[in-house]
Amino acid sequence: MWPDLAASLKEIKRVLRPRGHVVLSWHSATASSSTSRRLALSDNVTGRLTAALQATFGDFQRHDLTESVAWEAQRKE
Repeated sequence: MWPDLAASLKEIKRVLRPRGHVVLSWHSATASSSTSRRLALSDNVTGRLTAALQATFGDFQRHDLTESVAWEAQRKE
């Protein structure tokens, strides 16, 4: 999605208020729609996103929902 994922997440963190939350959501491989399943992120991309969120925000949560996957992180300071 982003040419430079690390820089994009760093900018998102920069513009968040202290204790502000960011939620990223994308199509799930378990979605009922074949179009959504086709658009789901690969395990490789999901892993890179997870690692980048960890490096940028530290703590984050991943929510595996029926139709989507969501990641939530908070700016601490």
